[in-house]
Amino acid sequence: MSNYQRKKCLIIYLNQDEKNKFKDARARSTCRTLSEYGRKLLLGEPVTIYHRDQSLDDITENFIELNRELEKIKTNGVLPDADKTHLFQQIENIRDMLTKYTQHAGQDHTR
Repeated sequence: MSNYQRKKCLIIYLNQDEKNKFKDARARSTCRTLSEYGRKLLLGEPVTIYHRDQSLDDITENFIELNRELEKIKTNGVLPDADKTHLFQQIENIRDMLTKYTQHAGQDHTR
């Protein structure tokens, strides 16, 4: 991007619903401002959109909880039976999610 100052203004009128949709779409992109997002759309430049993978988010959350449990073991040196049961359940949950995620990722999603 060149270092020139933009001096021309373009005013576009939107109703509240259109403005909300525009702001929501910008929030899902890598554009930092509404101006940057609008400029790219108007000039036909590519806009990078974030994509969230819920199954990967679920796996990440389980890893975080498992890490907390492992930190308890590291700190205390001993793990009560109730915590062992919870820890083993977390490991099983992660194993199941990884299996599902791997199967899902291996499928052909092109149409």
